[in-house]
Amino acid sequence: MEELLNSTQGPFRWVGMGAFSNLAKVLEEIPGAGERLLVTQMGGAVDYRDPSRAEHNVRMDVASAHTVFKVVREGLLPEISLVTSDVTFRSEIQVTRESTLYSLLSAGTGWKLLFREHLDL
Repeated sequence: MEELLNSTQGPFRWVGMGAFSNLAKVLEEIPGAGERLLVTQMGGAVDYRDPSRAEHNVRMDVASAHTVFKVVREGLLPEISLVTSDVTFRSEIQVTRESTLYSLLSAGTGWKLLFREHLDL
């Protein structure tokens, strides 16, 4: 990431899917990185399906989520858009082994195969 940031002067779009771990690591280890990142991150919820615990993307690495929100609060990461589980965890967009999208990915190669293998995990 540092090499990419050093290769140009423009902003970078960060798309985080899952825990906040990688984003927190970049923000901690690369001075000034947050000022150039336009972040879209999965995480958080307004009406989480299990109110007895934290949303899953946050829960996977709570310390990293705290790091990211601290950097936001300090103004060192000026733009962050959260895609909450209220949007992403919906039965009508779920990909299962029986879904059409899964079938299309299974018949593919390259990125399609990689994506299908990720879904299997």
